[in-house]
Amino acid sequence: MQSKSTQEDVARKAGVSVATVSYVMSGRKNGRSRISEATKKVVLAAAKELNYLPNSAARDLRRGKSDRICLVLPVAGAPINNLLYNSVDKVFETHGYFLISCFAGTAEREYRIYQQLLRGFADGVIFFSNFYLDESHFNELSALGIAVVAGSMLTSRKINSHGFDVIRSDASESQEAAVRHLLREGHSRIAIIWDESNLNHVDRVETYSRIMRRYGLKIDPVLHRNRVPDGRSAYEAMASLLALNDPPTAVLATSDRTAEGALNAVKDHNLRIPGQVAIIGFGNTSETAITTPQLTTIGPESWSLPVAAQLMLTRLEQDAPMAGRTLDIPAKLLLRETA
Repeated sequence: MQSKSTQEDVARKAGVSVATVSYVMSGRKNGRSRISEATKKVVLAAAKELNYLPNSAARDLRRGKSDRICLVLPVAGAPINNLLYNSVDKVFETHGYFLISCFAGTAEREYRIYQQLLRGFADGVIFFSNFYLDESHFNELSALGIAVVAGSMLTSRKINSHGFDVIRSDASESQEAAVRHLLREGHSRIAIIWDESNLNHVDRVETYSRIMRRYGLKIDPVLHRNRVPDGRSAYEAMASLLALNDPPTAVLATSDRTAEGALNAVKDHNLRIPGQVAIIGFGNTSETAITTPQLTTIGPESWSLPVAAQLMLTRLEQDAPMAGRTLDIPAKLLLRETA
């Protein structure tokens, strides 16, 4: 088996010093003078011919940075997660950073990502995950010089910023507005469709339950569907609710994706929306404006997602430690056509 090529092999092939190979492969300057383009071409051609690949971990350790940003999301494929990735990726790309997305749907996976970050996997991390981790973990990363932005979106959970930044949007007042609206419209038999494996969904259901009890509404377990991670399962859950002897007249979904699945099931049962069944989603993703009918939902009027990247960049560019910053994004009940 052919041995792996080294920097020494590339240096001999190109007729340059090992230091020059190191500087060319890392993109750094050689002292005060730049390495000539001709020399770069010779070194890169030799590296290609020898199939030489630099040890990125060792190179990152020497440089003290990786130029990587880690984006931690709860699941793949959710519209809001796709929007978040695309919006921050554009910002980071223009500043020379490479965005890596990691999906932490469980406590074990989130902690494994945290352990990799402790080992220097990335220069910064944006958490928009379920937050099985707590403030102590974020503080530990920050103490190691890793830039941290924690996003607590559309939940009632509070995170206090210390040596890291927080973007939060407390939706509890909007959830109360949703329940009041349904009561005014004459609804009292209200179903909830949610995903028990998602801590954000669990928080939203707990908030809804507190509000409904406050207004004297009965919490009927028969009207709960708690294993609904996607649109297809939401369709099936809604169909099962409509098959009850006493079906609900309104549905609160803990995401827009599950609300859309429920909406399709109601339409396929030829029921009027919102006349016979009202539906309220969660998130205000872009798809809600193009459903038929347009989906009533809870969320910010517009998602200013690139702000997460801007917070990260200003923290990365500072040599001295920065105090924590908190950005509050208001959530609203956005009444459209389904409620």
